[in-house]
Amino acid sequence: MTIIKSLHLVRCIPRTRISAALEGRLRQEREGMPKAPSWHGPALDKALQVLECYLQVTDQRFAPSDVITEGELDLLVHFVATFKSGRLLKLDTSDSAYQYLMPMFSALYGVFGDPMLMDIARNARRGLGIKVEQSATELAASSNDLELNLDVIDMWAGWPVKSQSGRVSAMDLYSLHTRLGAAFARAYCKAVNDEYSTSRSTYTSNIYGRFANYLANDSEPQLLQRLSNSYFSQKLIVSFMRDYFIDRHTDGVSIRYLKSSWRNFVRFLEGHIFPSGLIAAPEVPLPIPIASATDGRKTRIRKSLQPGREDEVKANLITEVPLNLTDVEAAEVIFKQLESDLEVIRSWALSAKDEIVRLQNWRRDLASRHLSKDFLDEDTFLARTAYQYEKFVESGNPPRRAAGYCREHPQRLGIVSGLALLPFAILITIEHPNITKVFLDDLELYDKNGNLTGLAHLDGGSYLTGYKMRRGAIHAEQRVKLNSTSLELVEDVISLTTPLREIANLNGGAHGRRLFLAHRSKTIRSLPSAVGFASIASFNTPGIARDIARRTGVDASRAERLAKLLSVRSVRATMAVLHLRDTGSLEQTAEAIGHKAPLPKLMDYYVPEPLHDFLRMRWIRIFQTGIIIEAMRESPLLLEASGLSDLGQLDEFLNNHALNIPTGKPSIDPSGAKNDSEALVCISPEVVRVLSSIESRVEANRPESPGILIAWAAFYAKLKSVVLGMKDRPDLIEILCKNDPELGRE
Repeated sequence: MTIIKSLHLVRCIPRTRISAALEGRLRQEREGMPKAPSWHGPALDKALQVLECYLQVTDQRFAPSDVITEGELDLLVHFVATFKSGRLLKLDTSDSAYQYLMPMFSALYGVFGDPMLMDIARNARRGLGIKVEQSATELAASSNDLELNLDVIDMWAGWPVKSQSGRVSAMDLYSLHTRLGAAFARAYCKAVNDEYSTSRSTYTSNIYGRFANYLANDSEPQLLQRLSNSYFSQKLIVSFMRDYFIDRHTDGVSIRYLKSSWRNFVRFLEGHIFPSGLIAAPEVPLPIPIASATDGRKTRIRKSLQPGREDEVKANLITEVPLNLTDVEAAEVIFKQLESDLEVIRSWALSAKDEIVRLQNWRRDLASRHLSKDFLDEDTFLARTAYQYEKFVESGNPPRRAAGYCREHPQRLGIVSGLALLPFAILITIEHPNITKVFLDDLELYDKNGNLTGLAHLDGGSYLTGYKMRRGAIHAEQRVKLNSTSLELVEDVISLTTPLREIANLNGGAHGRRLFLAHRSKTIRSLPSAVGFASIASFNTPGIARDIARRTGVDASRAERLAKLLSVRSVRATMAVLHLRDTGSLEQTAEAIGHKAPLPKLMDYYVPEPLHDFLRMRWIRIFQTGIIIEAMRESPLLLEASGLSDLGQLDEFLNNHALNIPTGKPSIDPSGAKNDSEALVCISPEVVRVLSSIESRVEANRPESPGILIAWAAFYAKLKSVVLGMKDRPDLIEILCKNDPELGRE
């Protein structure tokens, strides 16, 4: 059994068995070595930490004074033997023990000058002249602490937690382990892991560790017993809440973040800590601050990127939308600019996609010609690099850098980087706006058994299957039906990433199951890893701008602006805005971008406020025109009243926007019969004015009023009664009273 799973999990454990004075002398000695490599410093820290683990497990101390004794040398011999056996830390290669230990023994030799120290270090590479297996076995048999001191062994395993995406983080629970015991610390770590495993976060929240330290520092002498008391636990948690908000806000953390963090922490307590019995559940609910309302129209606001302009813009689309935009014609220009920019991005992505596919095929051909020494006019060094990469794919062993290698070779050979896969993600998002960045980042093509699960061909169609964890565990699975274009894109991605998948599988990496896989750096030696499209777009803006200008012919300033705004999210938001403009339907747009329900609050994140106001006024004009056409159906002045210049426009309007409401019966049953259907109502000054004028006309001459007006008057009467009864929404009541003359007089 290996005690330390990973050193980064136990960095929090202090060194108490190694003399602090000795550690200071070792560091001073290492810093005084002029020719010591830079990696000796971190290696010394790691070796000392592993030695600390050995000393604690075997209940020994290492504190030599001026001269190192024979017993201390014997301790080091057994430590090296145990270290090399793999009992203390998992070693990757036979040289790992030597690489870890050589800096420490060099420093020890510099401090004490005993040549035996260097012999021990050199023999670590040759096996010490001792049977390592026998030494480790004798150590385990002779030291009962290895068998009995389970708390220490448990502590040195660390307290890891794994996120839903597979990222492992280390928690600092040393103080909690020391104060409340190994069982409590391990159970607390498990509770955090259960919470963290359902989260999309890539790191554990600061509040979990702070609460653990708060418990460990509590002055109550019988703390473990008192935690089973409901009154004490409530008092403790409320006290922690006060200190947490004060300390973190003093450090500059916003109140909005602290509120969100505390709500998540209360959910963690109620979902994991209280049910586990670690802490008793309070008899009254825990305090939760009221959440600040988020207005999506006020997010992602910044200064314009265009030279000479200082106005604020909404920057969630691929086109900047000025917030001071009011003119109707200007709004139409913005929509045309959106379409134009989207077409530029599409052209760039198609060109980049075709080039990377072509280069991959050329690289394989070039590698085969290198083997046959048939280079033709190609660069000899480029052909050698192609051959080395193909050998890398076959063996999984990174090649050594050959003479003549240059940084441009990977790009010229079509070796897949995250930047090379960005065009595929953009094109797939254009075809399917319901696909999110997170869906693409986390999409697994294969399961743990190597079965193809992410792409399925069913019922004459092809489907991508991923997960949208914010929907909850039950509704997390998301299945997207691909069209012919998107299926071709996915198949190209699979073809491009197959070599990387083979390398990852040969090196035992779990990343090989992902659809989007790329080399970690722009070299032929780096191992593959999962792709994060947000960081790729933000960190490669200059290169993307140059590539857009080269492939599409747009000027450099426009290419730079597009590159700065380009992301999977901005393309998805742009598709949502254009879909909303074309359909005029919130329900259809919500369905197109993958929302479960057409919530206006969610749509505010996609539609900038000026375009939101423009579309709303456009729909109001359509609504008003529909009423006029219905009311003047038999009048010869119909066209003049509606503002439509000819019968062609009238026919187009009726086909696209006519209101289908019965003329003899109100759309809302006046009898008050229960109706379980729901409706989304826009309560704005313009809508209220239109509805109040309809109501006034119907009240003045109801017998001669058309049915459409009677229906909307009945609807408005019902709407008023509902809104006036909403005492918690004074803003809606104010809009109603200011724009309805009758209510204003009352």
